Amino acid sequence: EVRQMEERDYERLMRKMVRSLVVLRFSDFSQMVSETIKGEGFILGYLYHNSSAQPGDISRMMQASTAYVAKLLRGMEEKGLIFRRKDPEDKRKILIGLTDKGRNEAAKMEDAVQKGMIRFLKSLGDQDAQTFVRILSGIAERQEGKKI
Repeated sequence: EVRQMEERDYERLMRKMVRSLVVLRFSDFSQMVSETIKGEGFILGYLYHNSSAQPGDISRMMQASTAYVAKLLRGMEEKGLIFRRKDPEDKRKILIGLTDKGRNEAAKMEDAVQKGMIRFLKSLGDQDAQTFVRILSGIAERQEGKKI
């Protein structure tokens, strides 16, 4: 018979979860994933899957200030990763796209992240990997439309 968890059981789980999250925060895997969801890595990935975007769109998707995104875009342009062009549908607007160099960098980054995630899931074993993704997907579904 499975007993109902009490408040103290949830408190114990919460402490264990926090300790685990702190350890994970400093792992190589966490840093690799973090680089792809913020900064230049995010922009590379976003543009890799969208042929072009306006700077404001990138800013909204990143949940970052337009000034921060403008600074990142300047640096990426200097590195030859992106180009800017006028929007053919509205000449007042600027579109950002990936250069060949940027597309190559984005493809390498995505490949490395995917391989890292697969290694991580394999390290969990078949059943735990499936359980982990099921739980993570459930959390994400519950958070859709909400600010985390």
